[in-house]
Amino acid sequence: MTTPRHYTAWMTNDPSCLAGSTMDIAVIEDEAVNYREEIVSEEYDPETGEITRKVREIPVWESRGEQMFYAETGVDVREGDAEDGIKAAEELMEAAGWTVVGTWEATPAAYCATVEYTGGYRHTVEAADPAGEWTPAHTADQVEHSDADSVEQYAAELLRQWAQEHRAPLADADGRPAFRVRVRPQSGDAVLATVTSSRAEMTAAAIKVARESMGLSDGWLADHVGKTSRTVRNWESGRPVPDDVREKITELLRQTREAVQALVEQVRDDPFAEVVTYATDPAYRLAHPDSPYPASWHRAVVARVAAQAPHIRITYAD
Repeated sequence: MTTPRHYTAWMTNDPSCLAGSTMDIAVIEDEAVNYREEIVSEEYDPETGEITRKVREIPVWESRGEQMFYAETGVDVREGDAEDGIKAAEELMEAAGWTVVGTWEATPAAYCATVEYTGGYRHTVEAADPAGEWTPAHTADQVEHSDADSVEQYAAELLRQWAQEHRAPLADADGRPAFRVRVRPQSGDAVLATVTSSRAEMTAAAIKVARESMGLSDGWLADHVGKTSRTVRNWESGRPVPDDVREKITELLRQTREAVQALVEQVRDDPFAEVVTYATDPAYRLAHPDSPYPASWHRAVVARVAAQAPHIRITYAD
């Protein structure tokens, strides 16, 4: 489950921490640096004397992220009162779409409170070029409001609309996103959320599906990436897949797809097309000595070709 974004407003009233002469207000995105347990319920079993507790994890936040909003309050830092600074800070934040939802607490140099963004949105749709760089495809500077439960849901709906209107695929053949939406508040350039058009990732299920779709054993894949079969099975059971391995598997998928497309082109318009495959690895290596793949990979390729060109006759090599 994704941890929701969390923000803290800091109203600084310590002259030594300020460059100007007035108190200022900044909204900073927080990061969960730890978690603490909170007891939700307790049940006592009189027969065993055991206590069963249900707990939930509560994030411990620290302001380490992006500055989302900044303004000077206009309240003199040496002569003004902190309460006046807080009042001015709340007015400035409210005008920019930020609402205080927590209680102001004093720190050695500032007052802080939890805030939420409740204002309108501006957004930009960006497209990925062949090199994977993002370029703006559409910018909406007008402020929009949404009834979505979260800014991420709002961005996802914008992506759906974009794809439908432009009849554009959400990802390329390797699962890389084709578009993303970046949502900003009604004022300022801070980013409230970035949602890409593909959530493709090398999950435990994805790596197994990829391997089996290419007709590869866990042993062959292990040798190809320089690991053991047990390591591959661990990945397919939920262990994180290293980035370099993810890239190698993506490259295998690309080469397999290209082999399928090339063979489809050869047989598509030939009503008497015959495709030869191989029952054993030695037979395949004899015919294709430079191929790094096993015979099972070639049979998987032929199966995918047959799905697109069902008229072909499939035979074994003599």
